[in-house]
Amino acid sequence: MNAEISRIRKTRNNSEIFEHKPIRLDFDRVNDLTYQLNANFGELYMMVRSNDINIDEFVKRFTMNLYIVLNMFDEMGVYPDYFFDEIVKMNIEYKKLANDQSIRGNYQLFKNVNLSARVSEAIKKGLEKGYYRIQSYPKKDVNENFLEIVGFFESFNIPYNINTKEQCVKVFSALEHNHVSIIESFINDDDIVDDIEYLSRLLFEYMTFFVSMGIYPKEHLDKYIESIETIHDEENKPQK
Repeated sequence: MNAEISRIRKTRNNSEIFEHKPIRLDFDRVNDLTYQLNANFGELYMMVRSNDINIDEFVKRFTMNLYIVLNMFDEMGVYPDYFFDEIVKMNIEYKKLANDQSIRGNYQLFKNVNLSARVSEAIKKGLEKGYYRIQSYPKKDVNENFLEIVGFFESFNIPYNINTKEQCVKVFSALEHNHVSIIESFINDDDIVDDIEYLSRLLFEYMTFFVSMGIYPKEHLDKYIESIETIHDEENKPQK
């Protein structure tokens, strides 16, 4: 997803190279953006509850959430691919222990085997090595990240590429549980290492939706970036 952040920055006429080391977002900004993430999930929850499933709307809301998290990484001064890869590795270790085909996380198991502590060490290493910089880690796009998770699903025989309303509801119900847990942890943490972990985990969860449904996200994300950045550009034009 480094390629998408690079594109967002170029669209805003910003250098793709960050001019500062990673920073934390302030409390009000975190509250605003997590509210947006939750609001999108809330809209989808209401669709599930009313049994009025529109897959296109699910794709739209998950795309919006991908963009919001990528924008948060941009504001922090972090390219996420290295950290995303570490979350994929963490989930591989978790799935070896969980030994199931569910995408709903067992967070007690996470705590029992100390997976979060291990990924925290990997994130600290990435920050020390400068892997948050575009020039220090391969610039993958969102479809390449998608294929990483396809490999994860195949390794553990998790069903995917099932584009039905029934699958949409099943996947959303599992991801909603994961989303709520991660957001709660994120808004209560007090360290940039934790910020990066939880935001990277959100990216993993949102990408899981696309893999489960067999929908490549790049086209949808590219169109959304173009639309939202056009609005951003118009809002920042000097007034005549």
